[in-house]
Amino acid sequence: MSLISRLPRIGSAKCCHPQPAAHLWFVDPDTKTLEVFELRKGQWLLLATFTGGVAISQPPFDAISFPPDVLWPDGIQADGDGEDTNR
Repeated sequence: MSLISRLPRIGSAKCCHPQPAAHLWFVDPDTKTLEVFELRKGQWLLLATFTGGVAISQPPFDAISFPPDVLWPDGIQADGDGEDTNR
């Protein structure tokens, strides 16, 4: 995804809530990418971009770690009863 296609999403994050969150995650299941942003001095700063199955820990959920591939629909593995086995 190009920077140009990300800009409208970042701008809309500002108008969606009167007091914006300090962190913003964009999960793109098509490109299997997780982008983590932090609001600093009124600007969204890209902290990191992740793909794949290596465990990560990022704010505001840095108390836990998980592989980003569990965020994509094909990364969720179901058991025989259709229950999610990644939790």
